[in-house]
Amino acid sequence: MAADEAIDDELVLIAAVTLAGCLLAAATLGNLDEAEAALRAAFDVGDYDESAPRRWASRGAVSGLRLRDAIVLETAVHHHARRVATFDARLAACCRTAGLDVLGEQ
Repeated sequence: MAADEAIDDELVLIAAVTLAGCLLAAATLGNLDEAEAALRAAFDVGDYDESAPRRWASRGAVSGLRLRDAIVLETAVHHHARRVATFDARLAACCRTAGLDVLGEQ
């Protein structure tokens, strides 16, 4: 899928670790509250349960992805996503292997 394809009215979910990554610069700049409110208004944050750390670790071990990328992939699979947005080639390849379309590739 091309990076300029519309997401339409679909739910856009981000993994909790992705939210934390997005908030890092805002926290450094002292704008954490505003940034978090804006991101939570724009995206749903993937929930996680007691089995999530085990699923994330397993996904990382099988895929060879860095943990944060394994969490993104496992969150997408767990929530039955159809697509993942990423510019990371390794994550994109693992997403395609898992049957997910990829937004963001050049």
